Amino acid sequence: MSFVLSTQQESHEGEKRMRNLRHSKRHENPTSPFLTPGAAFMLQTAPLLALGTLDSQGRPWATLWGGESGFARSMGQSIVGVRTIVDPTNDPVVEALYEGRDDGETVRPEGAGKMVSGLTIDMENRKRVKVFGRMMAGALSMSEKHDDKVEPDGATGEAQLVLRIEQSLGNCPKYITSRHIAPNIPQPKLLSNSPLLTTEALDIISTADTLFIASANNTHDMDCNIRGGPPGFIRVLPSSSSTQPSSVIWPEYSGNLLYQTLGNLTLYPKAGLVIPSFSTSSVLYLTGTTTIHHGASVSALLPHTNLAVQLTITSARLVANGLPFRGIDSPNDSGLSPYNPPIRYLATEVPPAAELSTPTTATLLESKRITPTITHHRFSLSTPQSWTPGQHIALSFAADLDIGYSHMRDDDPRSLNDDWVRTFTICSAAPATIANNAASDKADASETATSTKSEGKTTEFEILIRSVGPVTRHLAAHAQQRQQQQQRGIDLKASVNGFGGSFCITHSENENAAPPTQTQSPFIASGVGITPLLSQLHILNPAHLTLFWSVAAADIDLVKYVLREWPALAPRLTLFVTGGKGGMEGLESMGVGGVRTRRMGREDLKSGGGFSSGDVYVCTGPGMRREVLGWVGEEARVHYEDFGY
Repeated sequence: MSFVLSTQQESHEGEKRMRNLRHSKRHENPTSPFLTPGAAFMLQTAPLLALGTLDSQGRPWATLWGGESGFARSMGQSIVGVRTIVDPTNDPVVEALYEGRDDGETVRPEGAGKMVSGLTIDMENRKRVKVFGRMMAGALSMSEKHDDKVEPDGATGEAQLVLRIEQSLGNCPKYITSRHIAPNIPQPKLLSNSPLLTTEALDIISTADTLFIASANNTHDMDCNIRGGPPGFIRVLPSSSSTQPSSVIWPEYSGNLLYQTLGNLTLYPKAGLVIPSFSTSSVLYLTGTTTIHHGASVSALLPHTNLAVQLTITSARLVANGLPFRGIDSPNDSGLSPYNPPIRYLATEVPPAAELSTPTTATLLESKRITPTITHHRFSLSTPQSWTPGQHIALSFAADLDIGYSHMRDDDPRSLNDDWVRTFTICSAAPATIANNAASDKADASETATSTKSEGKTTEFEILIRSVGPVTRHLAAHAQQRQQQQQRGIDLKASVNGFGGSFCITHSENENAAPPTQTQSPFIASGVGITPLLSQLHILNPAHLTLFWSVAAADIDLVKYVLREWPALAPRLTLFVTGGKGGMEGLESMGVGGVRTRRMGREDLKSGGGFSSGDVYVCTGPGMRREVLGWVGEEARVHYEDFGY
């Protein structure tokens, strides 16, 4: 035990600052001051090694070497040897380490040696170990060509590198995409060296689920690690002009509380990134200055995130087919980490939410279970509020569901980064429209609400939701046990964060024109996507609406429930049912315009007037939405509910 304690490293000032900022109570640093046996084994068996170093200007750069196991190995006494194919012309780490020497002669750095950080990683099995050391020696030789002339484009080289390891630390498997790594013969071609991101660079960023980051604690030591997430987790911040430097930002997910990368960025706000395209072997190298966002700063940029890092790019290199490996992904995205949270979008990419002037709490009043997975909930508000038709409400259930920090949580991995805030489209009528339409159709169930209304505000709202995750399951479970909970004096409450979105249905300007079919607005919904329409029925003329609704057979009771509450919808509805025919009895007597036991198709929309030059409203899942966008053509104005918020 005394030996273990003697190997503990002291955290540096930047790491301590980050822990104080995040109110972390962790104090120990388990980094070993040598190459551990586990790290040595990983180096010899892992097919990839990410490396970071500083160039002559003190800028961090990162790269990714390897392709198959065995290219790196321990040589004993914390000495590591690496021998692999590299891009000798465009790889910024190669340039920094070998300083332009490509004649195969040994390069020996002066003094203690160049700082080199590394991450040896087996992505397929989600294993990784960090190392830091100093370059003792190295050699770079250009590959020969048939004419004995080596051109910059397409040239490869063999790099040999000897490192003296001073630190090693195993890391957890979170956020690593599992993929098989296979060798590739690179033919590197520099596509861009501009800090302004090109279309090709943006394509790599938009599909990336992995980046590697190199950071430095001034000249003391360095760190290299991975950041992963769902494809698109790296966001590109808009520039104020075409000549302004590009910036990228990514969320910092829950980790081990050591803050070794962020601690470095606190003291030395510069970083190098390498973003590989595993499918094409193309690679994007970036270096720049960093900003750590937290609190109000991160909320203004990347909502639903506690921490984020912004890199303002000062130099970049985009290289086609520059990596000596490719990644073979698992089918159907099954290799993505179960710990990945949903994509965190920029504040400019999602509908802004109206902040409340007074803290408000929503309390569950009533729940009606419609199907085994769909429930209609009615809430009260502690202070009167207003919203517009088609908006959503953002509710926080953190008080009930947040159980605090855990390093790993395999039973519920996504909960580690969950802020427990959810947005639900309101299905009850907006208070201002109720006040302005007091004489509207009494068949609208929204008119039966008994909530208190004053000056266009109300103290109640309703949502129609499906149980698909921990929050909605929590709501459904509470609804089932509500009588017992009330007897115990337990109410389900949630904090109201605000209202947002704008999915308002309007009729075209020529709505009085004849024939009427020219003014009908197709509304295409799937499942609970009917919800935005329900909140607006009291202000819409059903004669100007054509409803196409796709549901699974298991959700037929939802259709019957909606038509009982809003019977004026029935003659305007064409219903598409998949997954069986059971439970459809009674639909004809409810006056449904048509029932099809199949998927909706292009011809259905065409016969219903969906190819007119008017407005088409879509509230479906992403897959069906893409299909519909392909059906309607460019003439129609398509409005859709975006669940990206």
